[in-house]
Amino acid sequence: REVEKLAIELGPQARITAEEVEAAAAHSSERQVWGLVDSLVAGDGPAATRAFLQLRGQGESVARLAPLLARRVREVLAIALRLGEGEAPPQIKATLKMNPWAADRRIVEARGSDPDRLRRALEDLAVLELATHGASELSDDTEAVRAIVRIAA
Repeated sequence: REVEKLAIELGPQARITAEEVEAAAAHSSERQVWGLVDSLVAGDGPAATRAFLQLRGQGESVARLAPLLARRVREVLAIALRLGEGEAPPQIKATLKMNPWAADRRIVEARGSDPDRLRRALEDLAVLELATHGASELSDDTEAVRAIVRIAA
């Protein structure tokens, strides 16, 4: 599957190496992180909570997850704001520093997102990140679940 994605991305004349395939292939936990982020951006609290608990069960740390979530929310927010200002999706896509498939996904997510909700999500994720560095008496897991519930509401 990854070879097909690379062939589409790089074109028909490209020579695809084993290193490129390995770099493109996400590990299982990475795919689950993407699922968590997708659910969170979509406002699907139950799915986000399930994905979070699965990741924690596999040993992923909240301290690692919080910045990944914030980065993705920032990306979607920036695109949503550009769309709101009337910028055309092809113009936005041309400026994004990601593969075309991911850019298309972010644009679709941004179209269905409320910028105010995304701003609040970033605030919640900032609080979560601080909590993972000792700014809370609650456990990281408790803080994360609370943030997921607030963000998805």
